[in-house]
This record gives sequence, C-alpha cells and structure tokens, in this order.
Amino acid sequence: MDHGILTEDAAEFLCHRLFSADLVLRSPRLIEKSGVKELTDILIIIDDTILIFQTKSLLMDIEKLDNTKLGRIAKRYLNAKKQINTTLNAHERNAEVHAVTPLEVEFTVDWEHIRQKVAIVTINIPDEFYNDPELRFQFPARVEKYKDIFVHTFLLADLDQAQRELTTPGDFLNYLSVREKVFIENRVFIGNELDFLAFYKTRYPELETALKDRTLNMMFEPGIWEGYRVVEKKQIIEREHRFKNSILIDRLIRELRRSVEYSAEKYNLSVQQSAWQYLMMIGKLGKLTRIERAEIGNRLLTKVEKTKTSDYGYFVYMSQITRTAYLFLLMNEPDRKRRKSFLEYLCSQACHLTNCHDLLGIVTEGAQQKGNSIDAILMYGDETRENIPFYNDYPMFKDPVLGQIDEWNS
Repeated sequence: MDHGILTEDAAEFLCHRLFSADLVLRSPRLIEKSGVKELTDILIIIDDTILIFQTKSLLMDIEKLDNTKLGRIAKRYLNAKKQINTTLNAHERNAEVHAVTPLEVEFTVDWEHIRQKVAIVTINIPDEFYNDPELRFQFPARVEKYKDIFVHTFLLADLDQAQRELTTPGDFLNYLSVREKVFIENRVFIGNELDFLAFYKTRYPELETALKDRTLNMMFEPGIWEGYRVVEKKQIIEREHRFKNSILIDRLIRELRRSVEYSAEKYNLSVQQSAWQYLMMIGKLGKLTRIERAEIGNRLLTKVEKTKTSDYGYFVYMSQITRTAYLFLLMNEPDRKRRKSFLEYLCSQACHLTNCHDLLGIVTEGAQQKGNSIDAILMYGDETRENIPFYNDYPMFKDPVLGQIDEWNS
C-alpha cells in the first residue's frame, strides 16, 4: 500500500486515541460549484475549536542527512501549509462542508460556532535512531505563525509517544498553548519534543517562571523523557489508578451519541441540528483534562451512592481553564420529561451561581431506577442570566469550591 495512505491511516488512528472517535473527521468534503474536493486530511472539532491536520510522509534514509534530503522534508512542510489554506478559506467564505464521524453521524460544518483554528502538520519519516534521544531526527520549525493561526509540526512517532501523557483533547489543547508561548518566544532550547513534554508534565512551574522572566532561558539535555518514564514508573502507575474514574466521562461521550436520533425525533429537530448539538456537547466534555475528568468521575460515583436512599443527587463542576460549568443530575424519577425539566431549572440557577461562560447539564436515572437514558442541555451564561432570574430565596447549591488540582497531588 502507498506510504502516504498508510501514514494518513496511522494519523487517523492516533487521533481516535487522542480525541475520541466522534471528534475526528477524515477527509471532510468541501462542496463548491467546480465540484467536490477534500477540505483537509483530518479535521478535529472540539467545541468552538478546530484542529486542521495535514499529514506528510517521506520514504527515505535519513541516517546521513544532507541538504538535498533536508530540502525534500522542507518542501513537504511548505506543501502542508499551502493545503491548510483550503480550510481557512472555507471558514472565511462560510463554505459548505460535509462530514461524517467514524460512528456514522453525518452533518454539515457550522462555521459560525468556530472561534479558534490551529493547524497540525505531522511528518512520518523512518528513523533507525529514533530510540536514541541524542540522535533521533527532529523537525526544526516546531511552531510557526501562519495567516493569523499557529501551525504546530510534530513527527508522527513523537505524537504517538505523546498520547501516553496527553490523553484527552483538553490535555492536548493545553499543551499546544504552552508550546506556542515557549517556542514562538525562543525561550527554551531543546533537543527533542518528548524531552519538552516530560519537563512540561513534571516541572511546569519552571516553564511558567521562564515565560514570565524574560532574562531567563532554558536548555534541555536529551533523555529527560526516557528518564521520566523509567524513574517515575511507580508514580505514573499510581497516578493512573487515581484517575481510573475519569473513564466515566469517556463512556458518557460515547453514550451521548444516542441523543442524536432521540433529539431529532422527540424535539422535532433536523438531523443536522441534532448532530451539531451533539458535537457541541461532546466538545464541551472533550475540553476537560484527564485530571478534571477524574474529579468529576469521583463525584459522580458519590452521587450514585446517594441516590440509593435519596430521590436525587447533583453537583456542579466549574473548569478553571475554560470557564465552562458542568452540572450532573441523577434522579429517581421515571418520567424523563420531568427529569429534564428539573435539570433545566438547576442549570439556569447554576449559571448565576458560577458566572460561567457556558454550562453543560446532564441528567440520567438514579440508582433506584432501571434504564440508562441520558438527556443533556447546553446553556450560555450571559444569555441565561439575562433572561432567567436567580431564585436566591431557595438556594439549591452550596457555594462552589474552586480549587487547583495538580497532576500528581489531585
């Protein structure tokens, strides 16, 4: 099979692990008068953010790099940047783009909801020295500003390793944000990507200090990644155990797919409206980091236990990173309509309490009920606070605790 096709397949599979399948769109179709063409290799929609993936591959021996070989690599990169223009132009023109998720949810991209664009170029080159941190090949232009967006370039092999640490879209977006600041300002001199990732995961305060103090620069010696994965192995395993309940959010993202057909039928929504609403909801969940998912998962299990003896249990989680609030309600009420009505009331009050940008509310049966139906609503903070009053005379929530949770001490 063609090496380029194999590379695109590998990149798509990697994206499934990084972002979850329903956020990954392989070869979305741009509909124009001149015909149908590919928008980009892979498009990732995470709430109001899109990641534009362009994959490039080269089958060549890089044991002895020369100017000719480096020129071929650079040409692939320049071609990738040119192809990014197709997506940028489509957004600007509000062009018609059809897409289908791997789980067969079909929709047309609603460009009005897109606020941020980031391009990712992946390069796949065979490297027999890849396991040697001092010799593995690294692409020099890691981050570049291009037509008002950032273009991040990764070796596909590096990205494959990175997904062992960046396990949610939220994790990945946060990493990109720091990566932009560090490399655009040339404040860090580093041999390879994985060493930077290991430093980011274990010594982040030092990166923050270097970014604030312009007199400081940092230089990394190769091998930090390998040392981290070996020396901290016991702590990494313990961390994964503490994060085990985060899988409840991963499952919820998959379960919400059923709401596409249900919403279209129950609330007379078009398939397009229902599919896009679904993508926006799982995009909100997608922006949660693994640490945040674990925190929510732990609290969800507590509420499940509560509903074994109580009529309902609920809580609000406020993400400090995105200013999005998440309200989860478990209710021993057989009437699905009444459950959703109570959810809507709670969400409107939580918008006032948290002063959030937006709020995602989710309701399902309590422990005493049979079934696993899920309903979800999305509210926008300013709009809700303007149109729905806050009934403070009958408080439904405790004051939220807005704390800081740490990678290793959550």
